[in-house]
Amino acid sequence: MFKESMGFSGPCLACVCLLTVVGCHTAPRPVPIDGGAAADNSFLGEYQSASRRALAETPLAILNVDDELVVIRHGVVTSRHSVSSDLYDALKDVAHVLMAAWLSAWHSGSSPDNYEMERLESQIRELDTGLDASAIPADQRACQRRLLDRTTALLSMMSRSQGIDDVELNEWARSVKKDIMTNVTGAARAQLDAINRQMTSILSSLDEQESKTFLVVVCGVHQARKGNVQMQYFTALLGPEASSNDRRLIFAESVEDFSGAMRTLAVHQLDKAISESFFGSPSRMQRDLLEDAASDLIPKMVLPRH
Repeated sequence: MFKESMGFSGPCLACVCLLTVVGCHTAPRPVPIDGGAAADNSFLGEYQSASRRALAETPLAILNVDDELVVIRHGVVTSRHSVSSDLYDALKDVAHVLMAAWLSAWHSGSSPDNYEMERLESQIRELDTGLDASAIPADQRACQRRLLDRTTALLSMMSRSQGIDDVELNEWARSVKKDIMTNVTGAARAQLDAINRQMTSILSSLDEQESKTFLVVVCGVHQARKGNVQMQYFTALLGPEASSNDRRLIFAESVEDFSGAMRTLAVHQLDKAISESFFGSPSRMQRDLLEDAASDLIPKMVLPRH
């Protein structure tokens, strides 16, 4: 299964530990070393093959990707557990139409796109109509209607002849902050409850050894890496040492799909083996191999003035 899904291509973190970079800043036209391209291709091919073996040798991992917890045993998917939440999705929908209006207003001048305005107004009406039948509890719907009403007000401000300036837009954004943060808390609770429910089920099926050693890969975007809600959950579950040097808890930054999560897991496992073999430390490749050399060299450089 994983041979087709891995799709390795391009250089990886381990390349630097097997290549020696030779250059001269005064040479106008550097000449590639004979056989270099063949050596690079050979390395990349062997890295892909070894990565597949690394996956096959991993007893158990859980990938948090695409609103699922995917259980992987020796490179093969053995179960999938949905962590989607109707409440989370509904709160996100309200947030998205609000943010779409803000984005439309931001630095847009005094000539709003009439089609875009009509589309947003239609979406606001549709969301308002659907609130009573949504997963949002009755006691939280007044908050949603306030946000939708304020979004309609923003569209009205945009449609004025003078449009809306940055000061007015910032004032509007801060006027909805309290209700937004109420929704943020509700969304976080819904997401955490869904993950915890499925992890409770998964853990009940593991033996003692699996419970102590399974790996977790959490997929997320760069901006949300610090404080990522799933990373916080799994850190609490596994203990803070689990995320230290990606020992058991790995963040797959800017990875959005299953194949990317599998690549991250494979690279993690293979680089750990490389680190142990070459450096006697399983965590050495969790940081830039050139870090120590750069820390010594940069203070001695004459940097350009700016």
